[in-house]
Amino acid sequence: MFGFFKKKKAPEQVSEVPYILAIADCISHSNPAVHADLEQCLNEREAYAAQFAERFEERGIDAAACDADTLCWIAMVDELETVHNLIGVDGSSELEDFLWAVSQLNGGEKLDFSGLDLSEDEDVF
Repeated sequence: MFGFFKKKKAPEQVSEVPYILAIADCISHSNPAVHADLEQCLNEREAYAAQFAERFEERGIDAAACDADTLCWIAMVDELETVHNLIGVDGSSELEDFLWAVSQLNGGEKLDFSGLDLSEDEDVF
């Protein structure tokens, strides 16, 4: 049947997993250790989850129950954090800690944030 009443197929869910390795390579400048660990996560999730079970437990994540996309995104964050290409902060971070973390991503060089309204009394956001 053509036209308005034609039944449409539901869009297929596209996994984000293939993009994770490309993103991590870009951020880490193709660090071989990051690449190898994430390839293991992509191709051998159960082995990766077992090898890094403590990391997932620290985050309160049951790696065995995690879907592939979530597990690989978290693995990417952990791998990038391990090689100092990413620093984890959140909205409860003190301004001084946040500014230090951002400077570490810039090789430890102090950055000029004088154009921003950063208050010691407000959240980092």
